[in-house]
Amino acid sequence: MSSEASKSPIQNPEHAPHDGPRDLPTAGGMENFLTAHQLAEKLQVSADWIYDQASSGGMPSYRIGTIRRFRSSEIEDWLQRHRDPRSLGGVPALRTS
Repeated sequence: MSSEASKSPIQNPEHAPHDGPRDLPTAGGMENFLTAHQLAEKLQVSADWIYDQASSGGMPSYRIGTIRRFRSSEIEDWLQRHRDPRSLGGVPALRTS
């Protein structure tokens, strides 16, 4: 048995369990990918809304078989493009007190 095969899943990252965002290779290095549920939690929307937006082509995503993933930087760009223009200036901020 090779030493690589005898490593535990924690020691052998190829077989390690993944509970959080995954770092996948990109041209510029490593970048986080999110699941629909992780993205929904961050945006405080339902996972169904995330899936609907992604499947309609309205939100950038990647399909890997039946799994959908979202690149953090692309979601940030998408959010900037979908920012309410009224919030860009000239409108007073909401007061919470």
